[in-house]
Amino acid sequence: MSLSEISTNEFVIYTQKLRQSVDPYILRKKQKDRHKHMHWLNTVMKYKEVILTYKDDSGNLQKVIATGVNPTSMEIKWPDTPLIPEEIHGEIVLEDQYIRFFIMPSMEPLCIHIDSVLEWTASQDGMSEIDKEYKSTMYE
Repeated sequence: MSLSEISTNEFVIYTQKLRQSVDPYILRKKQKDRHKHMHWLNTVMKYKEVILTYKDDSGNLQKVIATGVNPTSMEIKWPDTPLIPEEIHGEIVLEDQYIRFFIMPSMEPLCIHIDSVLEWTASQDGMSEIDKEYKSTMYE
């Protein structure tokens, strides 16, 4: 799996290591990893802030505090992101592979490709309840 977890009593740290796409089987596993990681991170950010480390478009490491909670009641205009063509079971499907969140404390909206995420940390508080929601909504 591309996402590893280290836990303490207070925190949980997730580290992403991308699989190398060497054949169609591994490529499909990589796609599934991406879906699971996006859904897990988005589900957690609905309820809490995370410390997120990622590579920006220039390849520089960035560390931010991120949340998925909209700070206003207004609709957010997210930056445009491309749909990525993926082959799934012999069919080309366009997928949204970007996560959307707000940088704290400025609450600036940001979109990054899920593969650029290197690591994120969250508090343990409430994670078992969040995990139940993640599992119940994974294939919706």
